[in-house]
Amino acid sequence: MKLKLSFTIIAITLLLASCGNQLNLVPRADLSITLIDSSKAVPDYNHSQIVVSPKIDEKTGSVSFLIHPVRFYAFTRPGSVAVNIESYTIDYFYGDGTQIETGTGASMRGNTAVHVPAGWKCPKPAEGEPEIIECTITSKGATAVNGEAVVSNSFYAIDLDIILKLWNEADGINRSGAYAMITVEGTDTNGNHYSKKMNPVTVIFVAE
Repeated sequence: MKLKLSFTIIAITLLLASCGNQLNLVPRADLSITLIDSSKAVPDYNHSQIVVSPKIDEKTGSVSFLIHPVRFYAFTRPGSVAVNIESYTIDYFYGDGTQIETGTGASMRGNTAVHVPAGWKCPKPAEGEPEIIECTITSKGATAVNGEAVVSNSFYAIDLDIILKLWNEADGINRSGAYAMITVEGTDTNGNHYSKKMNPVTVIFVAE
């Protein structure tokens, strides 16, 4: 009886371990995302920036600001499922890490719609075979690679309220050391909520 019981326990343990391994093999969303100037096609990962260009009227001394639009640049890593990015929040900080309060007291929010394909590559279909709309782990001959890079529509990542606080604190051009923390949210193709906090994005003032 004791021997049979031991075998039963071992069998159950092996079954649970097997289930655990299968659960670990379920592909998850693994996204690389950064911010680029809307005029750029690819990112410079060492210079992810929100650029503001002040213009000073020589006669009156008044200052106006040109905000450079930006876009999200994203791709999935090898083996990742696809992700739909649907919204983002932005919080701003001075160079010392102190958070900058917005006029509303809440994070800056926005909506976007970016489909980031899965991190898989499929061979070209043979003649007569149907075209693969999107390659996934279940596609014939799929291999894990970085997914196709995509960009979002242009948007403005900073508003005048924050700019004026930074400009006053900076006491001039490009002295604030401020940065933005951006969190994107959406849904992966498994129907799970997806959230990712991006690396800090520097806010700089560049005179035209």
